[in-house]
Amino acid sequence: MTLAICSTTIDWDATGSMLQGWGALGACATVVIAAMLGRAGVKDWRRQKQEERRMDVGEKLLVAAYKARDAIDGIRANFAPAAELSQAEEALKTSGFDSSLMDRDERGRVIHAQAIMTRINARKDVFTDLYAVMPSTKAFFGREIEAQLEAFLAARNSIHVSAEMYAEGHGGDEELGKSIRADLWTGHGKYAAIDPIANKVNAAIKAVEDVVLPILRGPQAKADKP
Repeated sequence: MTLAICSTTIDWDATGSMLQGWGALGACATVVIAAMLGRAGVKDWRRQKQEERRMDVGEKLLVAAYKARDAIDGIRANFAPAAELSQAEEALKTSGFDSSLMDRDERGRVIHAQAIMTRINARKDVFTDLYAVMPSTKAFFGREIEAQLEAFLAARNSIHVSAEMYAEGHGGDEELGKSIRADLWTGHGKYAAIDPIANKVNAAIKAVEDVVLPILRGPQAKADKP
């Protein structure tokens, strides 16, 4: 019996071309995957940087809000030491204001009003810093939180106007007089609940804290709560 041996000739050129083709496809796939991963990485990096920036702005606006609250509390402090009133009177004289023809009550109102104006002026940098953080606040936290910062400026302006009105008197209008005094000095005891300035400032602080503090604390803070 004769055995037939079948031999096959391999075309190595064709095989090489085929392998090169598969290699090229693999290289293309690698490039595509790397590009996709690269884009995802860039997006994650940008997202992380945006969140870091948001946290930075949040911290700055919260500090600015706290400083503004403390400044307003200082402006509205009920007690005015003799030295402060003496400085206020000197400031009036320097500006050319003559209080010699005024009665005791009128003169006292003018001096106290000037003392409050001096307090406002001494804290102007606090409100300048508040203005400075408002654009980034609006960009990262929206108009609602920016409006809370504006509430501090509105409170400061209300105190300023009321101080001018207090110096001029209120023409015997007792209700107007109460409103002016409520702006100028901090309410205590039974008057604390109707303190318009403090109520607005405290509401603004709470609104800012409700948005910013959870961001600064991070997701772990929620997980740690019982």
